[in-house]
Amino acid sequence: MTGLIGARVQALLTQAQLARKARVAQRTIVSIEAGKASRLCTQRRLLKALGIPFERRAEVFGGPIAVVARVPRRVDQRTKRGFGSQ
Repeated sequence: MTGLIGARVQALLTQAQLARKARVAQRTIVSIEAGKASRLCTQRRLLKALGIPFERRAEVFGGPIAVVARVPRRVDQRTKRGFGSQ
C-alpha cells in the first residue's frame, strides 16, 4: 500500500465514500492525494475510516508528522464575534 490513494483503493472506497466515512470534505481527500499537507486530526480521521492503525501513518501520508496549524480566528472582544461576521 502506497499513499492515501493506495489505501483507499485497497479498501474499495471512492473519494466520496471515504470522505463521508471520515467526516471530512471530499476536496480535502483530493488535496491530500495531490500531495498537499494535512492536519494531524484529519490524518487520524482518515486512518480510522480506513481501519489502519496510527502507527502506520507514515506508510499512508509519508515522512515525519508535519505540523499544519489552523490560524486562530480574530475575535472582537467587545462583541465576541469574529471580524467580518454579520
